[in-house]
Amino acid sequence: DGKARLYTGFAVEQDASYSITKCKLYMPEAMLGDLTPYIEAAKEERRLTTAQKLEEAKTALEAAVLRAEEAQAKYEVLAAVEEALASLRSHSTTFNATLDAMILENSGEGETEKAILASLYAVKALLDSYTPLGAVAEVQKAAYAETTAFVKGELSQAKTGVANAQKTLDDAQAAFDTASDESRWIRTALTDYRMELHHNCYWNFNAMHITGIDYDDFVEVIGKDGSIEKHVAVYVNSKEYDSFQNHDSTGYKTSGRAVFLRNVLEYLDEEGEYHYDERSGKLYYYTAEGGVSGLDMSYPTLDRMFIMKDVEKVTFEGVSFTGLDDYAFSENGMLMGMGGMVAGKGSNITNGSFADRCAIYVHNGKDITVKNCDFYSLPCEAVHALGWNVRWNIENCSFENIGGTAIRIGAHRAIGISDMTGGSWFEGINGARDITIKNNNFDTTGYFIPAPVVLVTKADNMLISYNSIRMCPSAGISVGWDFDYVHDSFNFGERFNSRNVEISYNYITDWMTECYDQAAIYLPQQNSYIEDTNYYMNAVHHNTVIFSKKTLDGQGGLSMGIYFDISASNWHCFANVIAEQSYGAHESETDYETYGVTKEEALLKQKRRSNSHYIYLQHIDTQESHNILVEGNYILNVRNTEAKAQHKEVYRSYFSKDLKDAPGRNLVERGTVYVVGVRRIPAAAEEIITACGAEGYKGEMSLIYSNTY
Repeated sequence: DGKARLYTGFAVEQDASYSITKCKLYMPEAMLGDLTPYIEAAKEERRLTTAQKLEEAKTALEAAVLRAEEAQAKYEVLAAVEEALASLRSHSTTFNATLDAMILENSGEGETEKAILASLYAVKALLDSYTPLGAVAEVQKAAYAETTAFVKGELSQAKTGVANAQKTLDDAQAAFDTASDESRWIRTALTDYRMELHHNCYWNFNAMHITGIDYDDFVEVIGKDGSIEKHVAVYVNSKEYDSFQNHDSTGYKTSGRAVFLRNVLEYLDEEGEYHYDERSGKLYYYTAEGGVSGLDMSYPTLDRMFIMKDVEKVTFEGVSFTGLDDYAFSENGMLMGMGGMVAGKGSNITNGSFADRCAIYVHNGKDITVKNCDFYSLPCEAVHALGWNVRWNIENCSFENIGGTAIRIGAHRAIGISDMTGGSWFEGINGARDITIKNNNFDTTGYFIPAPVVLVTKADNMLISYNSIRMCPSAGISVGWDFDYVHDSFNFGERFNSRNVEISYNYITDWMTECYDQAAIYLPQQNSYIEDTNYYMNAVHHNTVIFSKKTLDGQGGLSMGIYFDISASNWHCFANVIAEQSYGAHESETDYETYGVTKEEALLKQKRRSNSHYIYLQHIDTQESHNILVEGNYILNVRNTEAKAQHKEVYRSYFSKDLKDAPGRNLVERGTVYVVGVRRIPAAAEEIITACGAEGYKGEMSLIYSNTY
């Protein structure tokens, strides 16, 4: 993959109906690599296309001329018939008049007159026998006129067709004559090569196809090292961009966001990478020394392995899962909203649902066990469960190189249920009860579809504990996922998003490497009204969260360690360790040299850090978190030394005692331990760090002390 940051964002052109007709952005020419094969292929295709169109234009002109000649012939025949009929009518009238005169002159009583008169009457009778022909001609006169008008119109259209065909031929000839002189602007449909541009913006992810590159349209940008970089115009599929930009009424700021390129032959430089040129049918694969001799190669044809509905007592133990496909996204483009929800276009997944390509798919499952299993190299998800799921145990498993969410249980709303009043918990229909996710190792997830590593929506009695999570572009653990108040017509706790949920002893680092406005532990849900105070039915405790140097590397901006979002309520948050390991304010000039970064880069990271919150409670009107107790947490490597400044640095003052405009939310913070730097970490914090994580993947103090993340 190639990666760059957007300096100018997307520039779009729209028609009168505001539909996007053209969309381009500027990207570093060096990032695009050597696209000579594409360019030459584009030129060759254009030459062949123009040659073909030229021949088609010639054939079309010949056909148009033939149609005009046929129409002319029809018109001439009709004109001759009209002339003959007119002559017949004229001669019939004149002859009748002459006979009548002759009969009148020979009306005498002599034998001679009688003989002549008999002859004249015979001639008149003979003439009268031809009269019907004249009558028919008169009757058909109107119909004939209509036919004549039609043929005249046909002839006129045929002549216009000849003129148009001649113009098309002239244009085709001109295109053919200039095809070999085409500039480096790639006018072919690059989507045929599956050259994809992936773009992360806030919590959304968009995959678009590149349709053209214009090397003659460029801007110059000052690079990190002070040198001038040439950024050239790259065109993307306008409909795919339109879907991304307009699925949210507010739109998205794209300038400064990270973009990636996929499936470019130039990037084939490491063992195991491949590039597929669909146009030629060639697969390029980068091998180790020795080539492909003895190498087993295969490609997947399934997007799910196990599909189960209304099942009970199913156990997967000691099974390895790998090799699924997700071609639909690459072929059609895609747009993913928060949490991996399909927000528009792409494949045949229903808009508003989650991407459900996975190794294990369950709809309504009871007593499901996934134990000692390995999930690796899956392009979408590993375990995906919808509907009503009870007594699940996912334990001692390894998830590595998962394209999307590793474990997803539940939907953000009940499928097929229109009445969402009071949240989305529907007993027996939508929700999860008695769920255990324990002692699992997650390494590199969401590389294709940025989404939380573990996501559970409505949950009653759930344990997520002793898991290790490394390298994910979005949240590490996310629970709840309903943004509405629980309806007051139900008894307290009867409907909820999270009840008796425990999140503990998890080790999370290198999270949110690309997305924005989420957290290592992200809890967007509402369980009760503000009036239901002093009831903490959920707990998040003894977790280790590390803001590593890779956190928010892709976008900069807002990140949280533990985030109570969208009216979150009824949580007890205690004894967690949150450590800042970014390029921090405590690093010296020597540190910069040791890490191989410039001071400017370190300051940029510090700016990101200044926008982050270690423990964050939502304060936006109508979304305020409430009924939350935060106590006894350890914050390592804070910058400020004065108590009030430390509190503001960590919590941004979002607690009841600091909120005069929103009293009564029952937000309590106490006993936070602030540690300046990382050289003298309290023993209690060390014990928590080393206890967190799955067996074999526990937290390591040496990494924190050495600051080598």
